Amino acid sequence: MLLRVVPRIHFQIVFGFVVFLMLSGSTLKAADPELHYVGTKWDVYGRFVSVLTFENKSGRPLYFLGEDFNLPFLVKATPGRGETKILDDYSGADDLIYSNLRFDSGKSIRFDGWNQPKAGEAWKMGLRYTFNAQKDAKLERIAWSETITGSPSSSVLPTVSSRVYLEGHREKNSERAYRFLLKNISRKPLYYIGYRESKVPPKLELETEKQIHFWRNEGEVQGDWGGTGLGFQSLAPGQSKSFELPPQRNIHWRIGVRLFRTVNPTKYDDAYDLVWWPPQSPYL
Repeated sequence: MLLRVVPRIHFQIVFGFVVFLMLSGSTLKAADPELHYVGTKWDVYGRFVSVLTFENKSGRPLYFLGEDFNLPFLVKATPGRGETKILDDYSGADDLIYSNLRFDSGKSIRFDGWNQPKAGEAWKMGLRYTFNAQKDAKLERIAWSETITGSPSSSVLPTVSSRVYLEGHREKNSERAYRFLLKNISRKPLYYIGYRESKVPPKLELETEKQIHFWRNEGEVQGDWGGTGLGFQSLAPGQSKSFELPPQRNIHWRIGVRLFRTVNPTKYDDAYDLVWWPPQSPYL
């Protein structure tokens, strides 16, 4: 009788230990979701931004707010301080409607974060999430990135004025049109943010002259260009681009463009400082 009992007990012990290892293994594999800072880039809106990855290692689905998986809602915290500050202007728009997105276990995404810190600045980016599909602030958690520090070199950009030819004037045969020319006179290709269509203006900055030799930034030149495929467009050596604009202000104004060394700019100095066309007089 004793010989029959011992093997049965031994089997139960071994079976229980195997089950324990299996359960322990699944528990060890599960981990908190992770947000990581992986680099920088210039985006198609002319911003030098942080690039982040978010991975769900929890073993269960989670939920976070975002316009889509490429635009999650982020928060920011200064290192050493416990409070967080919501970046409500992260997307550049005030009227975004965020959805509660389901993010399954084992998935990861790569997306553009907020603008890269300037020299002397540092912060962490955070992504709020819950394991409950119902929005409940009490159940929210935050996955924090590493501390992101601004580089001392992220303050001055190289100039490109010697590599391009710029021309701008008011059209004589048009009631309200100004024509501009951008030409690459260097031996290397240059890149600008714009659309595929050749006659559509590139992404432009606008300044107005408030006093003599004192220019005030007015933001981006606005217009319904009807362009497609916004991205980094090439300007080969010797190639030129011309386009028209309506008058921008009833005072002296000028436009500028930012050019890049490469079609995939990931470093701050892959961009050049803004280069400006000659000032234009108001249309009278």
